[in-house]
Amino acid sequence: MPKRVALVGAGYIAVEMAGMFHHLGSETHLFIRHENFLRPFDPMIQEKIINEYERQGIHIHRNSTQSKVEKGDQEGWLKFHYSDKSSPDGAVMDIDCLLWAIGRSPEVGDLGLDKAGVKQDEKGHIIADEYQNTNVDNIYSLGDVCGKAELTPVAIAAGRQLGNRLFGGPDYQHAKLDYTNIPSVVFAHPEVGSIGLSEPDAVEQYGKENIKVYKTDFTA
Repeated sequence: MPKRVALVGAGYIAVEMAGMFHHLGSETHLFIRHENFLRPFDPMIQEKIINEYERQGIHIHRNSTQSKVEKGDQEGWLKFHYSDKSSPDGAVMDIDCLLWAIGRSPEVGDLGLDKAGVKQDEKGHIIADEYQNTNVDNIYSLGDVCGKAELTPVAIAAGRQLGNRLFGGPDYQHAKLDYTNIPSVVFAHPEVGSIGLSEPDAVEQYGKENIKVYKTDFTA
């Protein structure tokens, strides 16, 4: 196992890998751009997991940026240049493992979408409506390339609904996947799961005066 690991990213991949490296015995440093990670999740989840990670001994580098990676003095080691909340003027860390988990782009460059006239958004995702139709007749899109609920079971479910609509006859002519209330899990240490709106999303959608929030803690 690596002796000292640097992970860059604030999504579930970075968080999961940080937990795994730490529990396998590596000195683990997680670099995030803002104050918290897992920002699409409810603030309560963000707070609980980041506090637990710090309690366990994982090093969280908030408000961080990375400027350079160089070969280290020892074989297999790197010099990792960064700045963060506690080192705003910059610092260098010797590491023997570096993992970038900063997101991904849809791999559609070889599909010839421009030749077919299929529209994409500014991030390269294929634009599809609620029935998985693109702007071109008889061309459909589903899964991660649409940039919506990027989970394997969601893509499978959307594909089944599209197959039903295209080939299932009149009874399925309006078949589509309901993208609301999709459960999601992060295999952090400890694991965390959620479903439905986060508190900020609920407030935005329904108004703070119409929202009741209940919180409790259980000790295992």
